Parts: sequence; C-alpha cells; structure tokens
Amino acid sequence: MGEMPEINGDGPRGGLTPDEALELSARMGGLARAGLPMGSGLAAMAEELPRGRLRSAMQSLAHSMDSGRTVGEAIEVEAGRIPPHLRGLVAAGVRSGRLGEVLDGFSRYATTGAELRHRLALGLAYPAASLLATTVIFTFVGLAVVPQFESIFRDFGMPLPSVTILVLEVARRTVDIWRTILFLVVAAMVTVVLARAFLSTAIVRGLAGHLPIVGGVWRWTGLADFCHWLALLIEQGLPMPEALRLAGQAAQDSSVRSGADQLAAEVEEGRSLADAVAEGGALPPRLARLIRWGEKRGGLPDILHMVGEMFAARASAHTSFAAAALSVACFIVVIVGVNLVILGLMLPMITLISRLSG
Repeated sequence: MGEMPEINGDGPRGGLTPDEALELSARMGGLARAGLPMGSGLAAMAEELPRGRLRSAMQSLAHSMDSGRTVGEAIEVEAGRIPPHLRGLVAAGVRSGRLGEVLDGFSRYATTGAELRHRLALGLAYPAASLLATTVIFTFVGLAVVPQFESIFRDFGMPLPSVTILVLEVARRTVDIWRTILFLVVAAMVTVVLARAFLSTAIVRGLAGHLPIVGGVWRWTGLADFCHWLALLIEQGLPMPEALRLAGQAAQDSSVRSGADQLAAEVEEGRSLADAVAEGGALPPRLARLIRWGEKRGGLPDILHMVGEMFAARASAHTSFAAAALSVACFIVVIVGVNLVILGLMLPMITLISRLSG
C-alpha cells in the first residue's frame, strides 16, 4: 500500500491546467512505454515535483493504483482534477493496449501548439521592449529638452511651422500621456488577472482567436490540436460523437469546442463526418471532400493528421507574420517619431540662425 497523497498544504485541489495535464500525460506515457509500474513510478516522480496540483494529482493516482485500481479506474476517481479529454485518451489507450503510444501522441501534438504560442510571445517581446524604450526617451525629451527650445522660440518671437507646434503640444501633454499609458497598462493587467481567475482557458483562447494580427495563431493551433486528437481517438476505436467531443475539449478553445459539439450532434443524427463538416462546425466546410475521401477508404485518421499538419503550418506562418508585422510597425512608429521631433525643433532653429547671421 502506498502512502496517502498529500492533500492539505499541497496546493489547491482544483483541476489541472493545460500545461499540468500535458506534463502528467508525458510522465504517464513514458512509464507506459518503458513498461514500468504506473503507481510506484508516479509516486517516485511526484516526490521530485514542487508542492502543487500536479504533485497532488500524481500522488492520488499512485495511491489509487497501489490500492488495487487499474489505470483507467484511478483516472476516473480523479475526474474532478484531470480533464475529460485526458481521461478519455487514457481509457482508449488502456482499451487498445497502446497507452504509451496514445499519450506520447497527445504530448507531442500539444507541445507543438504550446511552442508556437511561445514563439509568438518571444516575437512580440522585441517590438514591445523597443516601444517601451522609445517612450521613455521621448518622455525625457518632452520634459527636459523641448521646453528649452520652446523658451528660445518664445524669446525671439518666431513664427512656428505646424510640425513644431505639434511637437510642442505633445511635449506639454507628456505627463498626461504617461498617465494614460499607465492606466492602460494597469487595466490590461487587471483584465488578464480577472480573465485567468474567472474564465476557463478555453474561453480565454477563444477570445484571443479574435484579436487582430495575433489571433490567427490561437485559432489555427486550436484547429491543429483538434484534428490530431480526433485522429488519435478514432484510432483507439472511440465512437465518433464521443471522439469529437473529447477532441473539442482537448483543443482548449471555446470556438473549436462549440463547433465540435455541433459536429457530434449531427453525427449522432446519422450523418457522416464529411456531411456534418460540409454544414459548418469546428472544421472549415471546404475540407468535407477530403474527409469524405478518408471515410470511404478507411484512412480518416491519416487524413485528419494531415489536415492537422496543414493547420500547424499555417499557425507557424501566422506566427512569423505577426512578429514581423508588429516589428515593422514598431520601427515605423519610432522613425516617424524621431523625424517629427528633429524637424519640429530644427526647422525654427535653422530659421533663427539664418536671421541672426543675415
């Protein structure tokens, strides 16, 4: 009998996050592929983890299996913590005798989507840092440099061109601009905190998919994940409606999930997956012919994996485009700002020098 899992003091007993579920599946898959005892293996791995939900879940699973439950039964006992799609994958893997292969596929495809989103975050870091540095420099110029030039222009009673008037007006409002920036930053941070506290990951990613420029990364990775996991579930012999719903939940995107539920309902009414896709749902209707071809030839999982790779490639291209587009936009903003300041301050000075030398 294993030791009782730590519950009190070991972090919250809430559901695992997508990253935690991914790590759990990877560890279970590794044990299954190696042919090691799942219960004692999870218990040993849990000891190496910091206190938290993942460690607690692994200890609970280990205790359940050491108590005589099978892997599938132990997973169902932890239904409140382990996501439905992961429980479905484990059940299907146990039933087919290919648990290690199933969980390895789940981890591989989930990691691909996570890496794409991480790439996007890194791609956005440079333009964000550049804009911050430029804002700080412009603030210093607006508070310390521009007022000196304004005093000179006023003392000589010089007529000012429009670009100089614009620069002086912006400089006068520098403090107000910073107040606005700080308000927007705080509002964004509060929004993120509230979204994580009160909205599920699926809803957050569904909303992120509608953002301009960067939203496509979430949208296409969600579709890629859905196709790959649907193929995995079909390969393990799950009924199509159940596979559709579990794959929709696994995608962690509310728009994909609702589309998958719609497809599952239509399949339950007797339609083929291709016909359901043609009517609209989680997948673009134009894929209906390709899916119908896979259904007729018994190669639907292979077709779905191929479609998933297409979506992943599109997400990768969109990631590169978003990072490049925002970098170019940042560069343009910086160049325009620098040129406006230089022109606004130098044009009157050139006129003044010419007047004094003449």
